[in-house]
Amino acid sequence: MVDLVEQEDGSCYFVLPPHSHGLGTSLELISMPNNVFALCEGKSTYGRCGLIANILPIEPGWTGYLTMCFVNATDFPIRLYANEGIAQIILFGIDEVAKPYEGLYQKQSSRVQLAAV
Repeated sequence: MVDLVEQEDGSCYFVLPPHSHGLGTSLELISMPNNVFALCEGKSTYGRCGLIANILPIEPGWTGYLTMCFVNATDFPIRLYANEGIAQIILFGIDEVAKPYEGLYQKQSSRVQLAAV
């Protein structure tokens, strides 16, 4: 669990220490149709700060909240602001309807889910 720092203007952030990583979840519930898959990429503002966003592809038929891994690859702390856009989803249509995702992470909740290995 991470402590949020609240500023006078009402914004909140948490600090990702140098050379560390953290897990978070999306605010949005994602529900992919069976003929669409998606890739998720970190936004450039945070990328320019040295933040690496590792978010796996979103498979056709998957529903849930995205678990996202963020890595601070720098020697400096990075502030991550609550409720601010940190990643973007790129959608790809496919010609045929795919078998819907039925794996372990289907209907993933908004709580961080650790790896099932």
